[in-house]
Amino acid sequence: MGIKRSDTPTAVAVQAVSANIYTSSTGDATVWQDRSYADSWSSVVVDASGKYMAAARSSGQIWYSQDKGATWTAIANSGSRNWVHLAMDNTGTEIFGVASSSNAAVFMGTTADRSTWTWSDISEGSIPVANTWSSIASNGDGTKLLACKTGAGAGLFAGTFSGSSWSWATASPTGDWQSVAVNDAGTRMFAAALNAAIAVSLDSGATWGTTGSSSNFRSIATDGAGSQLLAVRADLVTAGNGFLLKGTFSGGSYSWAQITNAALPLLGNFWAVASSRDGNTLLAAKSSTSLPPLAGDIRVSTDAGAEAARFLQGSCKVL
Repeated sequence: MGIKRSDTPTAVAVQAVSANIYTSSTGDATVWQDRSYADSWSSVVVDASGKYMAAARSSGQIWYSQDKGATWTAIANSGSRNWVHLAMDNTGTEIFGVASSSNAAVFMGTTADRSTWTWSDISEGSIPVANTWSSIASNGDGTKLLACKTGAGAGLFAGTFSGSSWSWATASPTGDWQSVAVNDAGTRMFAAALNAAIAVSLDSGATWGTTGSSSNFRSIATDGAGSQLLAVRADLVTAGNGFLLKGTFSGGSYSWAQITNAALPLLGNFWAVASSRDGNTLLAAKSSTSLPPLAGDIRVSTDAGAEAARFLQGSCKVL
């Protein structure tokens, strides 16, 4: 499952296997529409306006919507690839994706009219070839990227566009990296891994440190400024014991607190998280099992996680 939110009351979500695309575009983040389009979707993204969206099939093409998810059209020349994860700039005219298996690489699609797309492999031959891509994130104008791999060739790869080409820097080469996030300016980058602390760079990936304690982190999201983070801490032993953590930047570092409800841990098989650019609306996808969600639900908080009851079962409804 993947979820993503813009800076407007619009969001999009998909379930992983033979499931539909869901969007929230009514102005109420707790109300969602089932858009059908049943398929094996792997990732979704939405631009800052909330109007333009993209969704990737796990073995197929990338699809694009220009009407807040009401209708979708396949981008034919995006290629039939094993898409793992997508990112998008704030305008919805640049899509970035990582694919696995035999076509493992970092790809970029650009458009001027939203109907004709140009796709290219922007790995530039400087990233080790491996089929273990897990996540990619972009800053607001699409000039800075962060991508990660797991397993063989694992690492964090920070990309910068300058002139007419991309250059890549490699950091933290080891780690079971699961998820990455980048703030709007591209100056703050974050990465979540299993059995590790969250990796943080405050200089566009030039240097890296860690924040918080080591754990099994499944997903991470940031607001537009990179001042507030939302992370999923997974429990790989006991199903249903994962929880959400909120990180707040102050005095040059991040402090972390577990999101609770009525002073009790808010537990569950949380899998993916997303944040609005202002950080007020937070989304969490919850699965019925500890595996990638097949029958989960979407939880929402509209006050930056302060009222955790809004993350509970039934906090969203599908029309």
